[in-house]
Amino acid sequence: MKTRSIHSTFVRFLLGLALGAPPFLSAQSGAPLEEIHSILKNPRKLAQEHGSILVAEITNMEAIRRTACKSGIEQRVTYRVVENLWAEPDSGIEPNFVITKGFVDCRDKQLSSPPFAVGVKVLLYCGRLDHYNCLPPSPDTTANSEKLHTWLDALRHDEGDPALLHVHEKLLEASEILGKVPAGRPVVINGELGWPFLCTGRVRSIEPPPQRTPVPSSVIPRRYLEITVSKFLWGKPQPLNLHAWCNSFKCGSAQPNEDVILVCHTTLSFAECSPPAAASEENLHKVKSWIAQLGNFPY
Repeated sequence: MKTRSIHSTFVRFLLGLALGAPPFLSAQSGAPLEEIHSILKNPRKLAQEHGSILVAEITNMEAIRRTACKSGIEQRVTYRVVENLWAEPDSGIEPNFVITKGFVDCRDKQLSSPPFAVGVKVLLYCGRLDHYNCLPPSPDTTANSEKLHTWLDALRHDEGDPALLHVHEKLLEASEILGKVPAGRPVVINGELGWPFLCTGRVRSIEPPPQRTPVPSSVIPRRYLEITVSKFLWGKPQPLNLHAWCNSFKCGSAQPNEDVILVCHTTLSFAECSPPAAASEENLHKVKSWIAQLGNFPY
């Protein structure tokens, strides 16, 4: 059985600020299930952190003596993923994927046993920035599981699947960029002149993915794709035969001849596009409602 192990001892200060939590997340910092709920109620944060919601089994727990604080103990927990309930477009987390997470806290107790012990299933949120960062686990009880699925159903009702959530986030980011540009001034995106747009189209071709799944990184391999544009829904129209880079390892799992929705911006060469989402009637209805909330395109 092949597994990939991601070992992280410290929860980075930056992620702690982003989540509104103390710089180091402890095993006892608030109610873990409510912390997951808080993220699910903020879809933009979920998209920006490339978050995944997991059912996992604890396969190892060990206390490692440290001199960083009075307690001197780091609780290191290893999880084996059982199911990925919310798999963001570039997630490499699949069943049997292994995540090792360390909790270091100088004030609070470590993960308590019971309920946490080897063999126990838990509900887990992990975000991916430059590596996987996980919140403290919550026991996978029937009551907790029912709550979590109810929250995920509400998220899917408003945002669709993870791929469509990222389309929404990229649309909002593009709109925010335009809102900061004075009238008549050129638009600069990622250091280049460009125009954002959202369109539907059919995938004519797509570069095969690399053979190896990259570890979490701020640099994501991009893939070349060609799109025959069906309709521009927002932004500045471009040529109907679109040559683009998909800034995503999995590129939304897009396949040739699939109808997709994607947010892009022009560059001096190819367009730069986010992972596409399926162009279903339900997804198109959501996208059109989001565009209506933005108002008129300012250019």
